Amino acid sequence: MSTTSRQKAWDREVARSKELGLGELPICNLCGCPVGIGQAWDESHDPLKARAQGGTDTGVAHRKCNRDHGAQIVTPQIAKEKRIRARHTGAYRSLKPLPCGRHSQFKKRMDGTVVDRFTGEPIR
Repeated sequence: MSTTSRQKAWDREVARSKELGLGELPICNLCGCPVGIGQAWDESHDPLKARAQGGTDTGVAHRKCNRDHGAQIVTPQIAKEKRIRARHTGAYRSLKPLPCGRHSQFKKRMDGTVVDRFTGEPIR
């Protein structure tokens, strides 16, 4: 973030804080505490919808709050969404598929016999 855009974000959050009657300092959008002058801070996306999920609302957050939120909540959530999408689109394949599993040429019946999945002939 450039200095100008950081200053605009700070000023926008100070104005929002004054409008709500919370004081002269911006409020961290993650923990709700004021961000003091001289404290390390980041521009933080709305905690309910991350940027990677299409979120556009931003605010000011303590650097520690923002980094902890990203590591503990956002990153695992995005990784899970990617796994779900890969399974949904059929892109995921197991590295160690089960023998006689869904993608195998062979099928094991309830009586223990193994048959060819397509022809139904027993395998010896």
